[in-house]
Amino acid sequence: MKKTKKQKNSTPKMLTISQPFCGYPLEDLRSREVLLQNTMMYDNLAETETSAESLLNNSPTFHHQKKRKQQEDQDGCSNHEPVKMAKKINHNASERDRRKKINGLYSSLRSLLPPAYQEKKLSIPATVSRVLKYIPELLKELEALAQKKECLARKLSDQENSASHKRRKLSSTTSSTSLIVSLSQLNDREVMIQITTMKSSSCLFAKVLSKLEQNGLVLLDSSCFESSQGRVFYNLHLEVTGAQATDMEGLKRQLVSLDENQEELLLSNFKSIGQLAEIFYK
Repeated sequence: MKKTKKQKNSTPKMLTISQPFCGYPLEDLRSREVLLQNTMMYDNLAETETSAESLLNNSPTFHHQKKRKQQEDQDGCSNHEPVKMAKKINHNASERDRRKKINGLYSSLRSLLPPAYQEKKLSIPATVSRVLKYIPELLKELEALAQKKECLARKLSDQENSASHKRRKLSSTTSSTSLIVSLSQLNDREVMIQITTMKSSSCLFAKVLSKLEQNGLVLLDSSCFESSQGRVFYNLHLEVTGAQATDMEGLKRQLVSLDENQEELLLSNFKSIGQLAEIFYK
């Protein structure tokens, strides 16, 4: 019995051969085959391109063209470097000029501020801020000065009107027999006298000549002319006959006093006429 068991165990068993893709569907197998073929084709193309590129790189023509291109690139860089440097220098110079111009403008703006702020080294923002505050102050000051100017103009106009009124009043109240005398001594023996009076005061001129004769003066020559305003100008050339020198200032006072006496006489005559008129009309 034991012997038979050993025989059974020694009998070899037949194994079934399984396919390598056991368990995959048929469609998956086909897609895998197509993918594998495409991969192999791409690898062949890559190898072909690599070999072609290596052949091209190793060719003398390619090396010559590559060297020529490198030389052109170097020449272009060497040519462009001075141009870039010149552009950079011009840019820096223009920027420097622009900053100088801006600083000059701000300096001019700072000079318009009051002296207390000109002495300080204000920054650009501080300068702009102070100018913005200073402009309204200037406008207020300008308005105050304009008002002051108008006030002074009114006062000046009032003064001119008052002075004109006084002049008109003085000229209206001035006597028509007003006398102006000017004396000048030519030498020890000759005197020139200029007399200005109104046309209507011929009697006063006669008194002037009489007073001159009383002081030892003899008339040598005379001339006169009349203005459009009714005034008469006399030029008298006189000779001193007395032994003593004539007091010119005293003579001038005597001649002017004749005019004052004439005015008093006229006023007294006017008063007398007024009194007579009052008596007559009563």
